[in-house]
Amino acid sequence: MGEAFLNGKSIGLWNYVEREGECDGCFSSPQNEDSSFHFDGSGYSVVEKTLRATVTQIIMLFSTFSPNGLLLYLASNGTKDFLSIELVQGRVKVAVDLGSGPLVLMTDRRYNNGSWYKIAFQRNRKQGRYMDAVT
Repeated sequence: MGEAFLNGKSIGLWNYVEREGECDGCFSSPQNEDSSFHFDGSGYSVVEKTLRATVTQIIMLFSTFSPNGLLLYLASNGTKDFLSIELVQGRVKVAVDLGSGPLVLMTDRRYNNGSWYKIAFQRNRKQGRYMDAVT
C-alpha cells in the first residue's frame, strides 16, 4: 500500500507501533501516468520519458494478424537501458535491460488471430510479471 486516506485526509503509513509478517515499508507508491496512444498499424510515437530504475508498469490493448512486429520500445538516451514488447511468431516477447543484465519473458500463447487483447507488464527491480486477457 502506498497511500491511505480516511474521510479525505491522508493517513501516515510510517508512524505505526507494531507490524506483523515480513512486510517492509515502500519508499514510494506507484504513480499513474495517464498516457494513451492510438495507432492504425502504420504509425509510431516518440515520447520523452525516462525508464524508472526500479518499477515499470505498462498496459496496452492490441489486435493484429501479423506474426511479427514491435509493439513498444523504450530506451534511455546515453545508456544501453531499454524495454521492448514485440510479437515473435505470434507470441509476445518482453525484454528489459537496465544495466544489470536482460530479463526476457516469452508467452506460449499466440496473439495474431485478430482478437483484441489487453496485456500488462510489471517490473520491480529484476522481477517481471506478464498478464493478459481477451477483451
